[in-house]
Amino acid sequence: MGGSLIDSFFAKCKNSKTMNAPVCWTLFILNLALCLGCGNPAQQKAFNLHGEWTLQSLTVDGREVSGIKQAAITLVCDGARLHGSGACNSYEARYESPQTGEIKVTQQSWAEMACLDEAQRPIDDAYVQALWKARQVQLNEDELVISDATGNHRLVFIPTTGSASVGLEKTS
Repeated sequence: MGGSLIDSFFAKCKNSKTMNAPVCWTLFILNLALCLGCGNPAQQKAFNLHGEWTLQSLTVDGREVSGIKQAAITLVCDGARLHGSGACNSYEARYESPQTGEIKVTQQSWAEMACLDEAQRPIDDAYVQALWKARQVQLNEDELVISDATGNHRLVFIPTTGSASVGLEKTS
């Protein structure tokens, strides 16, 4: 298929009354460079997260944070987008996965609203900080585990009850 596109491109250039050979070659090389840039493995995702997850445990600086289950923190994954609700606020972000098992959360946004229960504020802050520091991801049976590079910040999620499909899908 690639050869037929190239042949088609050069046939159009050859038959064009407005483009000469140097212009055609220049356009061809620019398009080829753009296509190769799009296919750069470092820019492709090694996996997609999908489904709706509920936070079961949160470890910050090696210590487990209490009150997580009562906070009902969710993570919804669709494509390269992450969103959900913390203990008080909603959030959204994008993620990249240069290699299987790796994750980098980017383009984070967080609604700063008042907590109805101010005791939940530290849980909210700890959750979002741990998520923003994420560098590793793995799926163990029915648990999604996201952590920083050292494992000192660790989030453990389970599928939300009634969630149709959850997991990791390899993309390459």
